[in-house]
Amino acid sequence: ANKDASAFRNLSATSVSTGELRIDAGAVTLDSFSATSQSWTGGSAYVIADFEYGTFRTVKFVGQVSDGTDVDAFEVLVTYKGASAPADDAAIYMTTYAYMASSGTPLGSVTAVKDGTGGTVDLKFTPGSNGTYKYAVTATKITTQ
Repeated sequence: ANKDASAFRNLSATSVSTGELRIDAGAVTLDSFSATSQSWTGGSAYVIADFEYGTFRTVKFVGQVSDGTDVDAFEVLVTYKGASAPADDAAIYMTTYAYMASSGTPLGSVTAVKDGTGGTVDLKFTPGSNGTYKYAVTATKITTQ
């Protein structure tokens, strides 16, 4: 209440019913995604976060996935090649900066793909085995230039 925030311009925050929080500060947007009690089948890929490729070009995701006992934590950077959209999955690039598994063996793997219906790049988690999982992901999104 007593801090000077005069340097901020055009800052807005929106709370979405899914528990997502979006903060838009112009060229950068911060989003969060989370879910609990997800019944997942081993070997199947599940969307845990996404971004609109018509609006954003590059996104840093920091997240965690848990089976209730063990936790995988990760940080990845995703971008795409194309004037305004990736042509296909091959035009999406992902670099994993960190991936830590509390058990020593990862619960699964993270990938980035173009959504089949168009409009978004999806961050997916593929668990190694059947189980009940939960996840939380924060995305720092940079507006397309």
